[in-house]
Amino acid sequence: MCSSDLEMAKSVEIFRLGLIERAEAREREEALKADAEAARQAEAERERREEIAARQREEDERKAAEAAKAAEEARIREAEEAEHRREQAAREAEEAAKAAEAARIKAEAEAQALIVSALGEGLEHLSAGDLTYQITQPFPAAFEGLRQNFNSAMAGLEDTIAVIVSAAGTVRG
Repeated sequence: MCSSDLEMAKSVEIFRLGLIERAEAREREEALKADAEAARQAEAERERREEIAARQREEDERKAAEAAKAAEEARIREAEEAEHRREQAAREAEEAAKAAEAARIKAEAEAQALIVSALGEGLEHLSAGDLTYQITQPFPAAFEGLRQNFNSAMAGLEDTIAVIVSAAGTVRG
């Protein structure tokens, strides 16, 4: 082999090594690009998952806030309803007390009317000279003594007049 063949062989070998080196560099570059693309895709996937998780947290927080608001509104509504029931019960109790007081006053007025009427009738009999009249209709317990006193007074007056008449008859006699 001659020196030009040797040089040619050397040149070819250098060229071949250059090609191999370029091919390896391309492979490394493609591997780096593939790694970079995989890393970019992994980062994009991680960001997507974080975004989904953040949206889920926001949704969970929104639902929790809505539930808390609904619970608070229900508590307020329940408290208002309980207050309304208390007020209604108080109004009903007040109305019942007023009705009872009105019934008591009416019963008292009716009792007084009965007493006044009975005493008025008794006095009419007295003014007509009927000393035998007695009030037979019972009075309410608080006024029963008044009826008994009236009847006793009438009986006493009748007895007194009878004694006077008898004495006058004896004097005339």
